Amino acid sequence: MEAETNRKDPVLKSPSDDPTIKNLEEKITDLKSQIKEVEKADNTDLINRKAQLKVQGDEYRRKLGAKETNEKQKIRIQELKEQEKKYASELSGLEKYADMIDQFTRAKIDAIEERVNSMFGYVKFRMFKEQINGGYTETCDTMVDGVPFADLNTASQINAGVDIINTLSRYYNVRAMIWVDHAESITKIIDSDSQMIRLVVDENCKKLKINNYALQKTEM
Repeated sequence: MEAETNRKDPVLKSPSDDPTIKNLEEKITDLKSQIKEVEKADNTDLINRKAQLKVQGDEYRRKLGAKETNEKQKIRIQELKEQEKKYASELSGLEKYADMIDQFTRAKIDAIEERVNSMFGYVKFRMFKEQINGGYTETCDTMVDGVPFADLNTASQINAGVDIINTLSRYYNVRAMIWVDHAESITKIIDSDSQMIRLVVDENCKKLKINNYALQKTEM
């Protein structure tokens, strides 16, 4: 038999006896302690600072937006100024045309009135009346020396009527008898190619009398 050799079996050690493991456990304990300290720390200042930074950020964004808006407004104002110049130029051209139209209208009115009034010797007609806004409205006012027919005395109204009848008679080549009522109110009636009958009121005459221009009297 072989001689029994002297040897010992290895002895198993506890993990806590391992320096490496022990070092790691110490580091873990230290980190846990630091975490607890951080969790206990008061972060109110940080929260407030964060809120302040948010407010400042919002203000900066507002100012930036306002600046962009102002730039857009400046551009729009410039565009409107350019449009204003354009419209002012167009308006000036339209005003010139309007002035030309007014001049033509005035000349047309004057020509019409001149042509119509040239046919009459006693009366004149105002064919158009100027309005407050500068326009014209059509009229046909009979005038004698600038006085409207309605404001004339009886004698002027009678002569105005005879003058109108004379003109129409010449134009249509027709002669009609003219009855002149209230002839006692007029001393002189304008001449007429038409036969004229004058109706005169005579308070001293109780019967109808017919007198011709030869002053021949006939009682009826």
